[in-house]
Amino acid sequence: MNLNIEQKINLSKSTNEARLKRMNARNECIEDLRKAAKENLINVFRKSPEYKKTLKNLIVQVSRAITLIHEGHDQAFGSRTRAEGAQR
Repeated sequence: MNLNIEQKINLSKSTNEARLKRMNARNECIEDLRKAAKENLINVFRKSPEYKKTLKNLIVQVSRAITLIHEGHDQAFGSRTRAEGAQR
């Protein structure tokens, strides 16, 4: 195998490994933040009359955000799939 090709493969592998490490670290941070926010919400609002209303509003916000993410994902892959189908 050509040395230049091996170098490119190794560079690609190391780049992907670094990307995965960053992604995992980011996911861990997000999960830690989510847990801390959940604990804080429980502690602050549990005894509050606003607890149920606030919790419902947060669930609605998250649901909307997830829906928007999925719609964007579906559109991105749907348009690519249609384009690929047209080429075949």
